[in-house]
Amino acid sequence: MQEKQFKIFFIIGIIMISFITFIITSNTFHLALVWNTFLAIIPLFMLFLEKHIRNSFLKIIIIIVWILFLPNSFYTLTDLIHIQSLDLYKVINYYEVINLHHINAWIELLNIFLVSTLGFWIGCINVTLFVRRFHNRFLKIMSVFTLSFLCSIGIYMGRFLRFNSWDIINPFNIMKTFIDNINLFTIQFVVIMTMFIFISCLLYYRKNALIK
Repeated sequence: MQEKQFKIFFIIGIIMISFITFIITSNTFHLALVWNTFLAIIPLFMLFLEKHIRNSFLKIIIIIVWILFLPNSFYTLTDLIHIQSLDLYKVINYYEVINLHHINAWIELLNIFLVSTLGFWIGCINVTLFVRRFHNRFLKIMSVFTLSFLCSIGIYMGRFLRFNSWDIINPFNIMKTFIDNINLFTIQFVVIMTMFIFISCLLYYRKNALIK
């Protein structure tokens, strides 16, 4: 099986697991994870579309749309916070913890982990495909860093300010809300997330022999 076909089947498999998890647990959150997975895939489609279009103006528009949707891929990593709501264990006291035998909770845990990992992996693939067009090593690295920074801001606005990619139709409201909410935590979150995405992408690139 070719690598591209494997990736497609892998993505479809994770989506099916989310649907099955929803059926087993009746937790609608897992339908939201299906939606998040779909949003994470959109940038891949945009790059595929851009590759087969000759018009330079349309290429620029598609790349802009790609940048707007790219944070959705890495955003799935933050869905890991929902693990804390699962009924996995009970704290008796400082020294004693009881692990509960709730299989549904473990099924949900695995699904959240799979979707989060899948989205982040798709994000790395997106950035990889984008920087392949550059031949200068420094330009590649700076592109990865810039995209990591922009994605971190997008993740912050999505998780904490509850904006979506299509809210860009009102950019002034987005900028005003973001600026009004900048604080120490905002800076810390963006810096930490930028470095995490940046390093992860560099490692992924290294594995794929893209930055030499």
